[in-house]
Amino acid sequence: MGARMGIKSPNYDPLDNVSSGSQYALMHRIYPKEQLIPTEHWERIVEYVSENAPESLVYDYRFPLETTSMFKPKPLVLDTTSPAFTTSIFVKGQTMKVGTVNGNLHRYDIETEQTVLHPASNSAISQISENGPQTLLLEMGKIHPHDEPKGSLSSLSKAAVKEQLLNNLQRPVFALDEDLDGDGHNEIVVCEFGNQTGKLSLFVNQGEETVKKILLSIPGSIKVIAQDMNDDGKKDLIVLTSQGTEGLWILTQQAPLVFDAQRVIPLAAVFGSSGFDLVDFNKDGLMDVAIVNGDNADLSMVTKPYHGLTLFQNMGGYQFKKIKFLAIPGATNVISSDFDQDGDIDFIVSAFFPDEDLAPGYSLIYLSNQTKNNTAFKMEYLPLSNLGKWLILTKADFDQDGDDDFAVGSFVFSAKNPSEDYLSEWGFKSPDIMLYENIYTDPMPQL
Repeated sequence: MGARMGIKSPNYDPLDNVSSGSQYALMHRIYPKEQLIPTEHWERIVEYVSENAPESLVYDYRFPLETTSMFKPKPLVLDTTSPAFTTSIFVKGQTMKVGTVNGNLHRYDIETEQTVLHPASNSAISQISENGPQTLLLEMGKIHPHDEPKGSLSSLSKAAVKEQLLNNLQRPVFALDEDLDGDGHNEIVVCEFGNQTGKLSLFVNQGEETVKKILLSIPGSIKVIAQDMNDDGKKDLIVLTSQGTEGLWILTQQAPLVFDAQRVIPLAAVFGSSGFDLVDFNKDGLMDVAIVNGDNADLSMVTKPYHGLTLFQNMGGYQFKKIKFLAIPGATNVISSDFDQDGDIDFIVSAFFPDEDLAPGYSLIYLSNQTKNNTAFKMEYLPLSNLGKWLILTKADFDQDGDDDFAVGSFVFSAKNPSEDYLSEWGFKSPDIMLYENIYTDPMPQL
């Protein structure tokens, strides 16, 4: 905090280890040379924090939890590379495409259980999607925190011919390919997460050139969904941001591709936002929001009692009311569906930063809705969830039986324990993917 206000500290210099000239100039814009506030004001801030910070944290985790019988696990090892470094999953029908940190693209046939490998890139594939016959690959450049524009978006044909569509992207983590203005041509919205800087960008194809528009000039945009939020017939954008200016934003489309941004759910700068889902969980015609927060790497790795799943009810007029919080350490992704087909919305939450000492088994949890007002949930472990470090979570009907299944992808990394011994230990037991088949009508087999 002090460095961003120009306060000098003998024990910390944010410009340490900054080598490139462009990065040095960037950091100087973020960390000013001159103090922005008087020293006595800074001393009062330090005194206030020191006096009011709790001596210890209080945790409210429900365990031991039972193991759910709703889902049947199927571990998949796609290649001989160890440990698992899955960075993206896309499922359509009986085909699953899986991206890795080293740029490999696996095509897995769920029915025949056959895998085909395509070396598609030399950087982490952060997202896989499709546009007709083309596979779209969003590539981060470097996966670790940085601000360099090394990312790109490319298309891959069925004949494995690759064409770059967008370049110079700043650590992109999510892309939305959709016709936003109804003119028959798709636009592309990219979450350029970045690190110290970043942006939410709109790319518009204008024939011979693609024009880039900046929708949000802040780092940390994680995910974007297109949805008409004010019932005016135009698609708006719903965006989750982290990295300091945290919160959920609605970008209202006022005119074709002209957006007005409003942060409708402000969140604290230390919240650790990591994922969200839009779902009308009280069936009133308004889209509600489920947000997970649990980013617990880089600067602060203590387990935080405010990490978990929070449900916000849409009250209309862009007003959202917090109605439920469930503590889940390191919560990273959330998907929603009526998994047990009892008429209400349930959730699956994965945690990339779980705390196995304080809350064993919390890395993958099924939350079954118990009440009509969405305030009581039964929390259960997923079987075999201890076998992976679940970075990726995606929903699909793998067996085409009408109910939702899901898959998780393992990325073997620990911010607290990045040692070779740790990686070696996990390399022998972690699958690349775990498929979870919804078997709510079938008896759970013995594992």
